[in-house]
Amino acid sequence: MADATLALINGHILPQVGDTRSAEAVAVRGDRVLAVGTTADILEIAGSATRVVDLAGGTVTPGWVDAHTHVVQGALMSLGVDFSRCENLDDVRRVLYAAEPTDGWIRGWGLNHNVFGGQAPSFDAISESVTTPVLIRFYDAHSSLANRTALDLAGVTGRETFVHGVARVAVDDGGNTTGHLIEEAAIHLVESVMPAQNAGAAQSLLRSVTEEMASVGLTGVHVMDDLPGTVEMIRALDGDDAGLRFWVYGWVQPDHPADRVEKLAELVHGTAGQRWRYAGAKLFMDGTVEGGTAWLCHPDLYGEGTRPSWTEPERYAAVVRELDSRRVPTATHAIGDAAVHHSVQTLAALVGSGVGHRLEHLETVCPEDLATIATAGIAASMQPTHCTRYTRADEADDWSRRMGRDRIDRGWPVAELLDLGVTVALGSDWPVAHFDPRVVMADARLRRPADRPDDTPRQPRQAISAQQALDGYTTHVAAAAGLTDGTGTIVVGGPADFTAVDGDVMGPAEKLPELPIIATIVGGQVVYER
Repeated sequence: MADATLALINGHILPQVGDTRSAEAVAVRGDRVLAVGTTADILEIAGSATRVVDLAGGTVTPGWVDAHTHVVQGALMSLGVDFSRCENLDDVRRVLYAAEPTDGWIRGWGLNHNVFGGQAPSFDAISESVTTPVLIRFYDAHSSLANRTALDLAGVTGRETFVHGVARVAVDDGGNTTGHLIEEAAIHLVESVMPAQNAGAAQSLLRSVTEEMASVGLTGVHVMDDLPGTVEMIRALDGDDAGLRFWVYGWVQPDHPADRVEKLAELVHGTAGQRWRYAGAKLFMDGTVEGGTAWLCHPDLYGEGTRPSWTEPERYAAVVRELDSRRVPTATHAIGDAAVHHSVQTLAALVGSGVGHRLEHLETVCPEDLATIATAGIAASMQPTHCTRYTRADEADDWSRRMGRDRIDRGWPVAELLDLGVTVALGSDWPVAHFDPRVVMADARLRRPADRPDDTPRQPRQAISAQQALDGYTTHVAAAAGLTDGTGTIVVGGPADFTAVDGDVMGPAEKLPELPIIATIVGGQVVYER
């Protein structure tokens, strides 16, 4: 047998497949797993040029992959001012008044709807005196807040109409714009008049973000961006030093040209790099609960949530059928129970086609749809920290206030889906929530923030086991992407993507976020080492 190029020894190997009792070391040659066994076995195939990493009792799992990120959009947003730590309007004012404009504008991100205390978001509630144009993204990335100067520069009046069924410019009772721009088409009205962001700084920040992702154990991410330049920025990272793997899902929107599906199919079946590729299509059935744009079976507290993103839902179904016929997997954003129901019915009709389809978020689901998801073989991509970090135990948060008791009880049904045999991939939706997989897995097991031991769990019956949480970042995320090459496992001949942790990932959930990462290996290369 040829010498290994990399050997990880003296550890506990969790290959996520087969018998793990004697596995304490793994050998790699090139970008593939060469052998799994005892340390003595692996050292026998190590040569003078083999890089040896002594795990000193640490744990090696298949590489962790985040099933839902906006890595390029997040990097671009991070060039602006971070409002994510603001807990009230006074915090927001302090950050805003301290902000330095860039190219004459203040760009911000991470604003929490809860700072408005249940009132409709309005820039005037923050400040009526700031004359520098300002645009701040809310944490859900589906809405923004602009001041009067920014609105005037963009010519926004509040009378705009959009092809997207839920996009709108919010106005008060007198018909005056409040600054709240809901969904991408409305946000674009202001973004289109803003100076272009520095491309070099954005590329550098993207590299820094992916390096940080590797430092917390991520070996890959599913990219749900479709900003201009997304693929070009990822392509610029590609190569031996690229670090992560990227699976890109191109958007299909109601206002896209008629040939969008055909062109995307060509990309999915023919465009890839060393560590990235087009993986499928991303569609939106609705928006977000906090923005009032989640499609619900009955309206929320404010009478909102009554419309889908596709004004004619049958058009969505027709597009999905065409994508399926072209062998293009789909990922549909569906947060509200009506959005989930319509998407499930559409995808269930495609059973037997052999094309994998998945739903993103599923924040509230009707009980009857859970069984259909399982029988239809639809994968679920879910983000537990949206539940644990943005809802409150006292239900005084905007999500809970809008949804009401019946839908709160049906929130983020991760355990129910797993119990039915559904593939459930886990992720962060970064920059909506932080991308550290240790935090996401811990919160998924506890149904509360792992760093807040006195907090009350949200829907505790939806808590999952340590094994299920690990599955969500390994075998299940690979299955959700339709990968059958060994990704998500440690198997001879499979990809050499590993996450090595100094401790037991199956131990107490409260300790998981603090377990140090020993090394992150992608394609047989150590892309991060402690």
